[in-house]
Amino acid sequence: MAQAKELAEHTRQTVAAEVERQARADGQELVHARAHFHAAREEARAARFGRKRAAARNIIAAEESVEKIDQRVSQTWGTAPSLLRPVAEWAQTIATEHADAHPEVRAAEQALSEAETTKQQTAERQAAERDRLTVQVYGAEQARQMRGTFRILNPRADAEHARKRAAEARRVIAELDARPVAEAADWLTQRREQQRVEREALQARQEALARRHAGPTGTGPDQPRGRPGLGL
Repeated sequence: MAQAKELAEHTRQTVAAEVERQARADGQELVHARAHFHAAREEARAARFGRKRAAARNIIAAEESVEKIDQRVSQTWGTAPSLLRPVAEWAQTIATEHADAHPEVRAAEQALSEAETTKQQTAERQAAERDRLTVQVYGAEQARQMRGTFRILNPRADAEHARKRAAEARRVIAELDARPVAEAADWLTQRREQQRVEREALQARQEALARRHAGPTGTGPDQPRGRPGLGL
């Protein structure tokens, strides 16, 4: 997707820069023509009687030049820069509008949009698959709790245990989300097996400890002991 984004940005910038350059040149030409027309009018006002006719011809020629250039610019760009708007600002607006409609820009941005959609869909599918794997390995209720929706009937009871469970769940989810889906499945299976082995080892130790406390005859530590067959 990064390549599609880079291509879309580069295409837009290239098209916009070229359009802006051409529009700015045309706009400046119109501005100069308008300035020449204004100067011709000022010259006519200051001209002596013998030069009035020549000054009038200059005004007509300058006005025709403005009209011709204005018409050409308007036909080319759809509008011409106004007297109150800087040419640079007008050219930038023209460049943006033409870039928006340019077929190469639209194609590149369409490709980017499709790439973004595909990435989002892929991420959603992977998240759903991770959720499915979590449920498959841990069960629906524990998976729901691990995903952050904890339901504790008595918040004051065993708060430290609940805190540790929440921290461990966040660590597991972070590990899960950081892995590709296929690798996450193997990781969850291995983790589940490791937890099973640890539980069985803990249970075996507890049973061995209980047997030691019970003693060789099976009597409890608090039961009275004596010689077989003799009452005390």
